[in-house]
Parts: sequence; C-alpha cells; structure tokens
Amino acid sequence: MANQSKRNGPRNAREGTDAAALRLPEAAARIGASQSLLKKWRNKAPDDPGEKGPPFIRITPRLVVYKVSDLDAWLDSHAKRASQESAAA
Repeated sequence: MANQSKRNGPRNAREGTDAAALRLPEAAARIGASQSLLKKWRNKAPDDPGEKGPPFIRITPRLVVYKVSDLDAWLDSHAKRASQESAAA
C-alpha cells in the first residue's frame, strides 16, 4: 500500500464527466476563449472598466480553478447581452 492515494474520485477534471471545477485549459475550452485571455481577465484590477472574465477560485498562488456553474452563468449573461445589443441596433 505504499504511495497509495486516499483520494476518491477523479484525479483531474478530464477524468470526471461532471467535474465541479475546471483548471485553466478546460475552462478556456468550455467558454471558447484562449488560456491567455482568461489569464488577462484574471489579472485585471477589480475597478478596471474593461471586459471582466468569469469568476475564479485561487487554490494556491499557482493553481486557479473555475466552477462549471460560474462558467455557464457567465456565458449565459454574455449571450443575453449580445442578443439585447443586436436587437437594439
């Protein structure tokens, strides 16, 4: 039993089909954005008037995850805003 993991379930988001949180590559793919764009949004100041990215959770200084529900809600809000803007034009 040397080096046996006590962790149950998938080791990362790619192994689980219903992962609650995704790392950067999976989150970027889910919303159709590049990893560098997500990093850029994440590093913006909260009071910056520019585009805001989806909410994220910083687990450690180097590990950031995105909740699937937050990504989906962020996408929905942008889809609604885009349809409202096209209807107003």
